[in-house]
Formats: sequence, structure tokens, C-alpha cells
Amino acid sequence: MLWGCFSVGETSALHKIDGIVREDNCVDILKQHLKTSVRKLKLGRKRVFQMDNDPKHTSKVVAKWLKDNKVKVLEWQSQSPDLNPIESLWAELKKLVRARRHRNLTQLHQLCQEEWAKIHPTYCGKLVEGYPKCLTHACKPKHTIPTVKHGGGSIMLWGCFAAGDTGALHKIDGIMRSGNYVHILKQHLKTSLKLGRKRVFQMDNDPKHTSKVVAKWLKDNKVKVLEWPSQSPDLNPIENLLAELKR
Repeated sequence: MLWGCFSVGETSALHKIDGIVREDNCVDILKQHLKTSVRKLKLGRKRVFQMDNDPKHTSKVVAKWLKDNKVKVLEWQSQSPDLNPIESLWAELKKLVRARRHRNLTQLHQLCQEEWAKIHPTYCGKLVEGYPKCLTHACKPKHTIPTVKHGGGSIMLWGCFAAGDTGALHKIDGIMRSGNYVHILKQHLKTSLKLGRKRVFQMDNDPKHTSKVVAKWLKDNKVKVLEWPSQSPDLNPIENLLAELKR
């Protein structure tokens, strides 16, 4: 996993990030790399920092750090990550790296650093200067879908199922984080279980599910968890059940 940023005239240094990015280490990443990048890019006081609305980016702890460090953040429209100019830069980097074969992760990291350093300043400038046109184009009627405000409303639900039956379905209030995911398990998992001692609980590798606080609760409560391959949420059987429910 990599972290980098760019301005109209240049790319910053590219940093390798170990582990899964969560709210707390998102702040650590900004502490370690954002200020050094600002100095490298020689940005003035009127600089504005842009990032999309990933929940980690908009969390209270990140917002507090940005405010405390007087980092002005560009307001960003919801549900529009593809409009983020850096996505074009990541796509260009992937294309360049893919053209060169790597044998291991160390070599992959080296190739990323080499190709990132080759990205020409004029390309960065085009991405920034072309953003208003890109935004205008994206907002044209043929590229938008009419919706009811807030999608007509939505709710977050938690449920589970076994081979022979579904568990109860519970409405979850607020944003799901690792702390309140433990409360959800406390309140609803045991009440849903009418299984024998050989039961195995399955969930995907969402960062909330694999956090230390959740892992500790599962261990303390002797809940055996099925090992799950990384980056494979679509293999989770409950996705089919939720898709059927939505339909």
C-alpha cells in the first residue's frame, strides 16, 4: 500500500504503508508524510489539501488533526471517488509498473518508486488544471442519474444465517467502527446462535472485523472464526443473501 500526493507542478515522495489503514494510523500517515510533502512541493500558505470522502479521511480524529494543524481541506462531493485527480495518477503509475515485470514485493516497491519519480510535472499540471472541465463534464445530465434526496433514505442492518435458518435482523444506528461492532456482537450474535459447540463464525476481512478489539472479544467469548482470504469480500455467502434482500 502506498501514500503519495501531488500539486500542479510536481509529485511528492511516495511512501510505503504497512498494514491496514484505519482512522488512527491515517493520522500517523499525515503526521509523517503530509508536512514533508508540503515542503518538498514548496506550497505557500494558501494551499488547499484535497482527499475524497473515505470514512477514514472524514473521521473525527482525522478532522481534529487537520484542524489543529491548520490544514485547509477542499470540500468534496459525496460518492464521487473517481473524480479525485490522484486516481488518474494512480492509474498511470499502475500502467507504467505493469509494463515491467517484478518477482517479489520488494522489487514491486522499487519499480513503483522509479516510475513515480518519472511522472512529468506537466502531467500533474494537466490533471489539476483539467479538473474543472472534468467536473463540469461529469455533471452533465447524460452522466447523472436522478435520485430522491439521500437516495430515499437508507438504513444499516446486521444479520447472520446458518445452513438451516436466518438469524434476527437488527438495525444499526450511526457509523460502524470497530468499537461499536463489538457492541453489536455482544447484543446480537449470541441471541442469534442456536447452534452446537462446533459452530464456526464467518465474516470477511473488513478492517472493523479484524481489529484488535474485535479479535479480543471473539477470543474471550470463545467464538471460533473461519479463516478468510484477504481482499475477497464477494466470496462472503451473506452477500448473496443481502443482494436477494435488496432485490
